[in-house]
Amino acid sequence: MFVQTQAALLALRRGDRIESARLAWSALALANDLAQPQLQAHAHLAVTRVSLAIGDLNDALSELEQGWAHVKGGLDLSLRFWYQTNFGIALSDLDHDDEAVEWFRQAATTAQELGAATLIGLSAANLSAPWVDIAGRAYARGDRDAAMQAWQAALDATSIALPLIQQRNVKAWTITAVMNRSTALGGLGRTDEALAGLALAFELATESGNLDALAKVHFNRAQISHRAGNVATALAELKLAIDVGEAGQSLTTRITIFELATVVAEQSGDCVQALAYSRRHHVLYVEAATDRAILRSKLLAVRMETDRAQAEAVAERESRLSLSKSYRALEVKAKSLQHEATHDALTGLFNRRELIRYLSASHADAASSDRRLYLAMLDVDHFKSINDQHSHLVGDRVLRQIGSLLNIASRDRDFAARFGGEEFIVVMGDVRPQQATLVAERLRQAIQDFDWTVVAPGLQVTASLGVCDIASLPDPVSGLAEVDKLLYAAKAQGRNRVVCDIAAG
Repeated sequence: MFVQTQAALLALRRGDRIESARLAWSALALANDLAQPQLQAHAHLAVTRVSLAIGDLNDALSELEQGWAHVKGGLDLSLRFWYQTNFGIALSDLDHDDEAVEWFRQAATTAQELGAATLIGLSAANLSAPWVDIAGRAYARGDRDAAMQAWQAALDATSIALPLIQQRNVKAWTITAVMNRSTALGGLGRTDEALAGLALAFELATESGNLDALAKVHFNRAQISHRAGNVATALAELKLAIDVGEAGQSLTTRITIFELATVVAEQSGDCVQALAYSRRHHVLYVEAATDRAILRSKLLAVRMETDRAQAEAVAERESRLSLSKSYRALEVKAKSLQHEATHDALTGLFNRRELIRYLSASHADAASSDRRLYLAMLDVDHFKSINDQHSHLVGDRVLRQIGSLLNIASRDRDFAARFGGEEFIVVMGDVRPQQATLVAERLRQAIQDFDWTVVAPGLQVTASLGVCDIASLPDPVSGLAEVDKLLYAAKAQGRNRVVCDIAAG
């Protein structure tokens, strides 16, 4: 995403506003999709710069307000500085100069926190611009005191700005600061200083080959001379500004030049020239309006295409997400069905079907590898009496608890299942006779020692177990029959005991 925002800014510097807008909007869509505040803030700032470049000031403010929500409380001072600066630029261009002054002051404070001398200088240079505008409006309405105060504020700002930005030799910023300084000096009546100061801006604009900046220098000279009452000098400078400006690229600069040229020519008494300037001003104004309309139409098409592509991407992602959710739901359902097919619903142990499958495979494996395979069959003593005396509900709770006790007391590698009714089977692979007996005894003891009164008052539960090795018997069914005999032997001997026939296999 950062790559896209940087590419958008590079395209803007090249003058390719369409490509810049496409990249900036794509970056914003991606940032919003990722829902990462830092990325969103950078993307909103990129879109802001595009909006400022094409003159969509309200859109620029809207983007800034959305991005500012992610920036104002954050720790990224550099990002905060550029938001504050662009707020000031947008508001200044909208002639909300008092608000612009406040944002530029905040930017200066942030620059000081960053300890960045160049950014402090840029903030001061930016701050001079709205003060110049405030002074000009105050002067036009006849409020000379307010105008003088604003020009002095602009002069003070440039006094801070110029030494700092000249150290970095940033020509564009220096030219702007020098022209604002000269305008302020001229307003304060220091005409000679004002005109002399413009020599640096003229030199830098000439060196850089920036015709639009050079035209502005001539325009500033004309403006200062005109305000000082020197109409002839103002008209001469305006003619130079026109010659240079017509070779430049900025329609806005030429419109401003011809607007003042019309006024000055009329004051000089040259009405024919004033009319010519006025007509040229009108042509340029219409041309600029037409260019803006065409550009906005192209940008709207790009925005619609970007939004369409984003909507398609969202729809495709949602479709994939929906399929993924459906697949996961099917997986869960399949696992649930498999569990239901292999486990006893009451006790959670394996069911009889799964027991027979496991026992058949284990018996075949034990028989072929000459390993032991012990079965322990467990039967709950006097289970019918439990049902009769305490209810079938209590009987179910007893069976469920025995299932839990079998899981706890048997070994991890043992296989415990409900055989049917109150009978349970534990399969123990490759164990010695003594181990098999110990496991069975541990199961019996666990059942005897459990506090069955938590299930029903006065309840006592015991179990009888038969244990034998079935590996050498013909098949698992023979093994079940053999262990069943041992279980009944345990019951016949008084119940609550383990009978193990070591020689059965």
